[in-house]
Amino acid sequence: ATIAAGAWQPRAADARIATVYALADGVLSTGTADEPLATVDPSRTVANVIPVDQLATGVGLDEVLNYGALATAAQLLGLGSAMLELAAEYAQARQQFGKAIGSFQAVKHHLADVAVALEMARPLVHGAALALDGAVPEDVDANREVSAAKVAASDAAYLAARRGLQVLGAIGYTVEHDLSLYLTKTQALQTSWGTPAAHRQRILETLR
Repeated sequence: ATIAAGAWQPRAADARIATVYALADGVLSTGTADEPLATVDPSRTVANVIPVDQLATGVGLDEVLNYGALATAAQLLGLGSAMLELAAEYAQARQQFGKAIGSFQAVKHHLADVAVALEMARPLVHGAALALDGAVPEDVDANREVSAAKVAASDAAYLAARRGLQVLGAIGYTVEHDLSLYLTKTQALQTSWGTPAAHRQRILETLR
């Protein structure tokens, strides 16, 4: 299934291969998708959705947003981990001045920064999943937990992409290399189900 849900997710992703829904002003409907539009990720398209048959009213946008943002955060966490693994393997194999580049302190620091960012984001993603599952105290704000997870996972994956490119160099840009695929997926998912800036604003609003 795929859904277009207001300003947070105005277009449905991959509508050609999924059942399409639309959520607007609390009304959930089945939908039909327009022609797919290309994104920065060549394996992912988005499409505008026209509501067709009404299914339910009074559907909360926050709940829909939370599940979409959490799933996206989890995927970003996985992408960041995959890019870190690629960069670490390359750093062990690539030789320069007679040594593996992974033995150089600057490269170690780059990869260590990514590892720390990912490990800081991981418990936030897990915590957000528990919050949506109701397995936390009642005073825990699920909206804040999900937004924090989305921000942390987005930032960690973006850092992994940047540092991965620095370690691999030009080969990381080539479409033949897996890093290129992960880079474009990261760019697309950073803004999917709310930009980091929008989620930071959401966190701020829960603290006021």
